[in-house]
Amino acid sequence: MPDPAFLRKQTLKNYDYTWHKLKGDPDTKSEFWQNNVVDFLANQELCISKEWFKGKKILDVGCGGGRWTYGFQKLGCQVTAVDASQAAVEYVREKVANNSTKVFHADIFNLPTEISKEKYDLVFSWGVLHHTGDTYRALKTITSLVKQDGVLYIYLYGQKSWSPLKRGLVKLIRAVLLPLPAELKFQIFKVLLGEYKAGLAMDVFGATIAHRYTQEEVDEWLSTLGFENVTRTIDTEEIYRKASKTECSSAKPYALKPSRGPYWFEDWRKENYENILRRDTYDPGK
Repeated sequence: MPDPAFLRKQTLKNYDYTWHKLKGDPDTKSEFWQNNVVDFLANQELCISKEWFKGKKILDVGCGGGRWTYGFQKLGCQVTAVDASQAAVEYVREKVANNSTKVFHADIFNLPTEISKEKYDLVFSWGVLHHTGDTYRALKTITSLVKQDGVLYIYLYGQKSWSPLKRGLVKLIRAVLLPLPAELKFQIFKVLLGEYKAGLAMDVFGATIAHRYTQEEVDEWLSTLGFENVTRTIDTEEIYRKASKTECSSAKPYALKPSRGPYWFEDWRKENYENILRRDTYDPGK
């Protein structure tokens, strides 16, 4: 069994190189995303009316290429974004962040004092904690930063969203690719799939640590950490949770009924599918 520290290092290298090659989050440069991200965030992911967000302090944990940081800015929030990837942080600072957004390069288990001393109206982590090597510890770390009347939001990989066969095959491919440097993995995927899809393949096959959980397991974690008011905002086998500690959450009067779909990622894929097929390489200008 490989050393956990080595697996974390390999996973980080995978994402850091991917962000470096793609120069940010490719699809967020599309007009479709830019025009709709506010609705994606407020109406589907968080199920909170847009009016609540203005002036709120948001912590975007694992901001990546800044897709959600950009959305929170459009909602009028004061955003603090943090990521372990230097390439991602540099991109967000240069291309995404506005004057009210702070961006930090840091490990989730070693957050800078500027973050750890604060409490936030919303702590948001989308598709990140399952890559840390200790998902519960990472969750516990970020829940400590939520205001007493604040909101926590997480997206985690669901165990049942993939069949046992698919999980087994992906695990096997990851094991085969494990010794390879990120640069070589990306080049292999690029030759086979083109540059754009190479980025997608790096997320699926290149990330050495990508744990999956059951809905019940995550709900139990949240309860243990004091988050009793939990909403499943997106009804899929993946795990989308909005949670608060008390009934007097500041967002409660602004709560929206969860949508039953189609969800943004379904429409988004449909919108971008032809564009993906039209090109073999990713052009950051498109």
